[in-house]
Amino acid sequence: MTKVICRNGNTNGEIRYTQENAYNYDGKRIEKNDNGTVTNYFYQGEVVLYTTDESGNVTSHNIIGPQNNIIATIRYENEGEHSYFYNKDIRTSVSNIIDESGQAIASYKYGDYGKTTKVGNLNFYNEICYTSGVYDELTGLYYFNSRYYNPDTATFITQDSYRGEIDSYETWNLYAYCGGNPINYVDPSGHKAKKNQKNNKTTRKDKRKGADLRKPSGERERNVGHINGEEHSRVPKGSNGQSRRRMRKIVVVGTTLGVGYLMYRGIRMAPSLVPPLWWTIPANVVIP
Repeated sequence: MTKVICRNGNTNGEIRYTQENAYNYDGKRIEKNDNGTVTNYFYQGEVVLYTTDESGNVTSHNIIGPQNNIIATIRYENEGEHSYFYNKDIRTSVSNIIDESGQAIASYKYGDYGKTTKVGNLNFYNEICYTSGVYDELTGLYYFNSRYYNPDTATFITQDSYRGEIDSYETWNLYAYCGGNPINYVDPSGHKAKKNQKNNKTTRKDKRKGADLRKPSGERERNVGHINGEEHSRVPKGSNGQSRRRMRKIVVVGTTLGVGYLMYRGIRMAPSLVPPLWWTIPANVVIP
């Protein structure tokens, strides 16, 4: 999807908004232009590591935890740097965004297929939402690394290039999300569904034969490359002093999150160690 134009009424109506997107050689979106506001995306594997504006200034830097889970973000705003922390459910969907004072500034509710409702500070800008996908509030679509997903229709807007299996009916619909099973599976790649438990690294088993067993068609979805031809592994623009301060901030936030998370896990597991509650241990282990 390279361009979206939304009009009032019919095709001749007044333009409400436009969005233009650019992609790299691997099909990942690396630039978004919402009504003239440009966001450039830089990745660590399949996850957005940081973003910049049109001038190359870093606007946000994500803190990535185990299993490529974004656990916090640092915003570089006019009034200074601010850290925000993500509370997530078992599907890694963001439920609350917590500021540095410990207050929830925005919260989210989701339907089974990701229909998103935001409460709290509606003006707070955030893209990480359902199953940690990138949410475009302007279009109402989610970007899952290779395709756009519409939670209102519970379908991707383009076909999957993984063509499915002849003996696995749930893979025949190339627009379907997670083979119709969004409760137990997530699809961060836009190609392959996987178990939503964060500690489960295995793919779907043969007895289920879901979207994990799809084979590539031999041709990946691609679009245009970066308009500036820039390598996205480069160091963000800025002086050495700014870079050092940014790295110190990231280290401090990461250390704080690590210590806090270990304390949280200890507190959460403690009641399960009482013999009558041993049966709750498996559930507490899989919940982040």
